[in-house]
Amino acid sequence: MAISLEIFSPYVVPFVVGCPDSTIRMNLLEAAIELCERSGVWTANVPLAAMDGGLFAPVLPAGARVMLVKEVWRSAASALPESAYDVAGDWNTLSFREPQLAAQAAGFTATVCMVPTRITAGQPTSDLPDFLVERFLNGIAAGAKFRLMCMPGQSWSNPVLGLTFQQEFNRACGTAAIETQHGRAANSPRVQHRRFR
Repeated sequence: MAISLEIFSPYVVPFVVGCPDSTIRMNLLEAAIELCERSGVWTANVPLAAMDGGLFAPVLPAGARVMLVKEVWRSAASALPESAYDVAGDWNTLSFREPQLAAQAAGFTATVCMVPTRITAGQPTSDLPDFLVERFLNGIAAGAKFRLMCMPGQSWSNPVLGLTFQQEFNRACGTAAIETQHGRAANSPRVQHRRFR
């Protein structure tokens, strides 16, 4: 489910009075994209769809683009080795090295890290995934305020306060990265115990 960028208005508009709505939305989107790029927090298992030329593409939710293909799964319990497939440089298509894998690949899933797109169906993206808004609303808002306040020569410019919001945004990115590293379960590190020899 997607949530409109308008939900951020009460968290941003009072700090940048006079800033055009389109500029606010653009900077909110850029902050959300940066948070996802820095943390990999928008990760999901998505099906693969067959394309022409023996290629397969991850089927993504609306308003998303692939940042990274982490794994390809034959079944819920069986991941393919990385040597079994190749990923295109833009991360949008995969090909399989063995014909029998390519014949079955339409039933495979891929674990992908995604980021919001800047353009969806010819229009600027106006929605973000609900989990991203629910978990990182304040962090994304802080990122937008930082960007907006550090614009030179604007009536809403305030670089000193902007740097405070930059620190808040950096903390949100760090928190998101930690949650991603620990399977989105904060404060539950997966430690492998080692015996002394």
